[in-house]
Amino acid sequence: MVDGTLAGLKDLIALCPETCMGHELRAEASYIHDFYNSAENLFRQVAEQLNGGMPRGDAWHKLLLQEMKNAIPGEREAVISDVLFAKLEQMLRFRHLVRNSYGVLLDPRKTRQVSLLVFEVRQQLQDEFKKFLETIR
Repeated sequence: MVDGTLAGLKDLIALCPETCMGHELRAEASYIHDFYNSAENLFRQVAEQLNGGMPRGDAWHKLLLQEMKNAIPGEREAVISDVLFAKLEQMLRFRHLVRNSYGVLLDPRKTRQVSLLVFEVRQQLQDEFKKFLETIR
């Protein structure tokens, strides 16, 4: 799923190299949203299998992300670094905007910044998650 999302985002950026507008802008935001959801699904698995369950409450998305940057002594290492946390937190805030404004309040420049961040985060997330998995084997 992640590779398909990245391929679609890459194609869209090629279609409108500066910034997207209209339907293309909403599509760009949707690709970012989908990418973050994929990352969050990895974190859900960690929380359910190693943390004793998912965080509760209205802010569970943010709490889950915060849990991933913290080690649980005697249980598991941190899943992601502070640097990756900061990038993913930016994407989470963007996803929140997309979900709660229904794409109406999208800024084309900000959307493009986050789109480009997706490609950077993808590799970093893959590398850090592999490293994490090695610690639990």
